[in-house]
Amino acid sequence: MRLVLILKYKIYVISFNLSTKKKKKKEKARLFAENEHKRWKKNPKQEKKKREKKVNSIKMLPKKYRLQKDKDFELVFRKGKIISNRFFYLKSMKNNLETSRFGFIVGKKTSKNSTDRNIIKRRLREAIWNRLEKIKPGFDMVIITKPDIVGKNYRLIDEAVKDTLCAEKLI
Repeated sequence: MRLVLILKYKIYVISFNLSTKKKKKKEKARLFAENEHKRWKKNPKQEKKKREKKVNSIKMLPKKYRLQKDKDFELVFRKGKIISNRFFYLKSMKNNLETSRFGFIVGKKTSKNSTDRNIIKRRLREAIWNRLEKIKPGFDMVIITKPDIVGKNYRLIDEAVKDTLCAEKLI
């Protein structure tokens, strides 16, 4: 159908379709050959290897090495000893446990962009994860970042973590 409009010496021609019928797509049934579905399944041993590689590449800090409760953070803030770096503050105190536990605080004062804050946390966690075997057991530590850490690469952050832990005599 066409509609013709004449407005102030200009002619507009509008065409549109008023049909209410919708075109249906034809679906074809798929016929499977005998035992074809078996080819789709993957070898479970290969899937496990892939998962293990993925977990190792992320390098998550295991739960036993994390400070999780607010009470633990508050206790470290009240009784902890502080050491400063150009990228972060490290508060630490003894915890009478077999392992050392870590907490990370990256506030909005450090960066308003959540992506930057998450990148910083990941880099700090990985720096700690790489030194877990060397760190003395029996300490709770909280790392509070400063705005200078934004945009720094992993190598600089890793060196800062190493230097701070050495200065605190935790390595």
